[in-house]
Amino acid sequence: MVHHGDLLLTLRQFWRRHYHYGIGGYHFRRGIAAMAGQGFRLEPVQFYVDMLAAPWRQMPLPRAAAVAALVALSQVASTVGLARAWWSFHV
Repeated sequence: MVHHGDLLLTLRQFWRRHYHYGIGGYHFRRGIAAMAGQGFRLEPVQFYVDMLAAPWRQMPLPRAAAVAALVALSQVASTVGLARAWWSFHV
């Protein structure tokens, strides 16, 4: 999710923050899965679709496009971080 404070970050800082959120998310989900005795799980695809669609439903066009782009970028960075963490544990 894009927060007000993120607007003050450079693009590089924004990417690094969300990349590290992905790494942390991996460790969190891995711990939850271990405690529950279940496999590693992500949210359903619809969760991500709804997250990307929300700005278009709630904001005027110029702002919706900017927020949707930041949401998409945050999710890509988080996914890269999560994949990096997964790779480090499985290779």
